[in-house]
Amino acid sequence: MADAQYTNLINTEESTPYFGQMMLRDVMIPQLLGQNTSGIMYFAGRDLAVKLPVGDERIPELFAALGLGTLQIGKIKTKLRNYTLSGTPVTTRIKNFKDADFQFEAGLLAQLIQQVLGMTTEAASKVDRHAGTVDFIVSIDPSEEQTIISATRRDRG
Repeated sequence: MADAQYTNLINTEESTPYFGQMMLRDVMIPQLLGQNTSGIMYFAGRDLAVKLPVGDERIPELFAALGLGTLQIGKIKTKLRNYTLSGTPVTTRIKNFKDADFQFEAGLLAQLIQQVLGMTTEAASKVDRHAGTVDFIVSIDPSEEQTIISATRRDRG
């Protein structure tokens, strides 16, 4: 018999396009990886970013294309950047899964920025249940240079 929560999600119009993603991200993967889920998802996001290099201005576009939500840039400083992720996929996951984890997005964002800037970066995520958003703080270490991975030709045009 199906759990009432999952039956509810299947029948909710706002979650229908994201249902498969939510089942994988918030049910199956945590069940398989257990307490290692956050760390593995963070590095999975970083790994994917290497395969999808884009320019700084196209990072929000990539998040939208991947169905992760709407990424908005906040404060940008030399050693720190703030971003907010919102939208239906985010609010639906937060509303339906008390332990919704956004470390995949944090890893993806950190690596994308590292590739653009050529400096070591790390990102942390903080879920704001009340607002239905996720805040990311990206720390940048200008003293540690990294290889810059060029964006694709399509991204340059």
